[in-house]
Amino acid sequence: MPVAWRIRCRLSITLPDGQQEPDFAIVRGLKREFLTRHPCPADIGIVGEVADASMLHEKRAKAHIYARFAIPVYWIINLQDQRIEVHSQPSGPTAEPKYNVIANYTLGDVVPLDLKDYTVTEIPTDNLLP
Repeated sequence: MPVAWRIRCRLSITLPDGQQEPDFAIVRGLKREFLTRHPCPADIGIVGEVADASMLHEKRAKAHIYARFAIPVYWIINLQDQRIEVHSQPSGPTAEPKYNVIANYTLGDVVPLDLKDYTVTEIPTDNLLP
């Protein structure tokens, strides 16, 4: 992980319409910056959710929220279908916010970890899926 970025697990992020608590977020900034505030969209490179069958619909619905506020990348670790769904190129605040690109990665694939249009590394899906 580049020095300026860090992983936060199950901690709040602040969006203009309230807070969300993704399962993980990769944010830019020093740890001490977030002692007095939560990361906002400008700080966020990736948000991610882990979903089983009972949560999958809810997690997919969050894509509209994250796309509306232009969070660059949204991952769903889809346990039911054994794949990583990577949503990118958010529409921003439109009538129907969405991610314009959705890529699916299954067992045996590698998922690019992109932060602000730069691939930092690739992670084998076998390391992320049970």
